[in-house]
Amino acid sequence: MGLILDKKLNWKDQIQNIVKRTENGLNVIRAFSHKKWGADPNVCLLFYKAFVRSILDYSSVFYGSAAQTHLNKVETIKNKCIRQSVGYLNITPKIVMEAETKEPPLELRRSFLSDKLLLKLIAKDSVLINKINRQTILCYTHRHWRVRKLPLLVQSYSWITQNKDKIYSNNIIPYFQLNYTILDNEPKVIIRNNHEQNNLITKQMFVEQLVTTWTNYEQIFTDGSVLRGKTGCALYHKNKDIVKKFKLPEGTSIYSAELWAILESLRYCMDYADKNKFVIFSDSRSLLTKLLNCVNIAPSNYLISHIANLCIDLKNNDKNVYLVWVK
Repeated sequence: MGLILDKKLNWKDQIQNIVKRTENGLNVIRAFSHKKWGADPNVCLLFYKAFVRSILDYSSVFYGSAAQTHLNKVETIKNKCIRQSVGYLNITPKIVMEAETKEPPLELRRSFLSDKLLLKLIAKDSVLINKINRQTILCYTHRHWRVRKLPLLVQSYSWITQNKDKIYSNNIIPYFQLNYTILDNEPKVIIRNNHEQNNLITKQMFVEQLVTTWTNYEQIFTDGSVLRGKTGCALYHKNKDIVKKFKLPEGTSIYSAELWAILESLRYCMDYADKNKFVIFSDSRSLLTKLLNCVNIAPSNYLISHIANLCIDLKNNDKNVYLVWVK
């Protein structure tokens, strides 16, 4: 299986083998990258992800419990590859490189892969879950593990079981939840490129649009926020001066809060019987861009699939709904 098991199970030999194998990939990056000539940095990063990072990821859920001195060797390889691919100076901080290249620390990536593997085992109702459960009990009760780092799968199992009620599950991939009629009925999204204007001009343009373009529409404003770890969202129906607030589970991202606000606004439009013209304003440009391309780009977020399907239901009920980005 490509794993080297030592007597003490400290993964020292396995990590040394990984470092040796990834040095070839680092030498290849050095060969075709240079700050003045060579391949594009994006191409170098793509090679790093395909060749080097795949080696680092393999078996990482197991050797992730090794001592930090061993794991630092793997982290050094990653930093060298990123530094060489983009052409960073030697004095460039690691956190800057990770932020600009969107490459998380390997510690976070190992946790992500461990959580992903465990969720897949739970979804398949694998027999391995019972073994991981027994291992978790052993790790928290036996004195041997009081001074040792817990295995990543045990950490993931503990976290998932504690937050199981907050994890969304479905037998269908979000993209396959989309109604096929969305091919001819994409959500009506309007994103105007006025972000380069100053704030005063942008506000004046928006007020003019409310008076000219959206006068005959029911105007709904949405927003989501995170404060001290608590997340919520709300909608405001301007024509009727109605406010609806929604509390979301702790740990919910601001992006999910914005999505939930849009979803609740569409449900509000569906239940509103007096009018059939609505405009929903949101300040999340990335969210509306995602909805605008939900047909061409497979959505991995189930909320986007629900929003797209709800837009189709609204159109079938003769309700005209626009989603508009406001700065």
